Amino acid sequence: MGLQWQNMRFTFTEANLLPDDHSVNRDYQSFLNKFGEEGNLIVVGFKDSAIFSVKNLNAWEAFIDDIKKDKAVDLTLSIENLQILAKDTVAEKFKLVPFLNKKPYSTAYIKEKQQEFFNNLPFYEGILFNKENGAVRFAIYMDKKIVNTAARKEFVFK
Repeated sequence: MGLQWQNMRFTFTEANLLPDDHSVNRDYQSFLNKFGEEGNLIVVGFKDSAIFSVKNLNAWEAFIDDIKKDKAVDLTLSIENLQILAKDTVAEKFKLVPFLNKKPYSTAYIKEKQQEFFNNLPFYEGILFNKENGAVRFAIYMDKKIVNTAARKEFVFK
């Protein structure tokens, strides 16, 4: 057994134990062809209402901006870049507008947005927040080309 170490290879994907023509494999490949790699999402959550202060929200935005600069990141989704659906009565259509749109932030504005975030945005419940316990989440979508490589581990741990 010890002599076979030179033939060992490490993989960053799961083992496929089914034949390529098995219906489950065909369905999975169809899914990947339609939606892309499924392992490129990292979700980080925390439970701390202190995020909703001027100082901490500004620090949060700087933190997310640093993450966005990494070449391994395609997209981030968090309270700082959240878009909401608004009705344009003049053009008679809906449009996406930034959730946080008044800078510099004031304490009153942030408290108002905190209430709106937890009480008026049901679409994001379970995605970006948990209304029951006040937890907030953010999502990082990684470049699909590095998901099944050592670069993903490097990104996560650096």
